[in-house]
Amino acid sequence: MNFNYSSDNFLIFHFVLQTKITPEKIFLLESINFDWEPYNSLWEKRFRELIQFKEEFGHTNVTRTYSNKCLGIWVRLCCHLFNLFALSR
Repeated sequence: MNFNYSSDNFLIFHFVLQTKITPEKIFLLESINFDWEPYNSLWEKRFRELIQFKEEFGHTNVTRTYSNKCLGIWVRLCCHLFNLFALSR
């Protein structure tokens, strides 16, 4: 399946605009512990992993060869975002 960025995004955007989220739908989603903020949840998960890493190794410099590759990528992304923020000040 080819992903055509412009037309597929338009269809998704159109679907979102047409979909009405009612209190009943919200209740159903919450009844299955729907995560309304998945990016925040992922950030918190990676942060907990980083705390465990620091407790084990005494630093937060997660290498590319560390077994939890996602943690290493996340740490590098945090550093990159920090540097972008610092440059924009």
